[in-house]
Amino acid sequence: MYTDPKRLRATDPGETDPSRNPLWAFHETFNQDTNWVHEHRLLYQQGKVGDVAIKKKLIEVINQLLDPIRTRRKHFEERPDDVIDALRVGTAKANVVAEETLQLAKQVMKQDYFPRKLTLR
Repeated sequence: MYTDPKRLRATDPGETDPSRNPLWAFHETFNQDTNWVHEHRLLYQQGKVGDVAIKKKLIEVINQLLDPIRTRRKHFEERPDDVIDALRVGTAKANVVAEETLQLAKQVMKQDYFPRKLTLR
């Protein structure tokens, strides 16, 4: 990941402005441990911690965020019929709302000549 191009060694002071160093933008967005972010931002600015350590922490934080998503995906991957059923139910609900909206629009435009009934196969 691109970090601070002016920082050649871990002991060099580093840029922590999220608009100039995306590593800190990601930490601000995903790392809920604000104390850790604040402490390590200061260490990074002083050249007391390297990019690799900060990146490893970011990987840990993002993996913690993604693990429940991965678990849920695996659950549904093993049950494709449940996914299709959920899509059918959702589509049916969306079609009801869309048909009501279309009917209202046709009434306003005085184009409601023929009633419609939409069904799923």
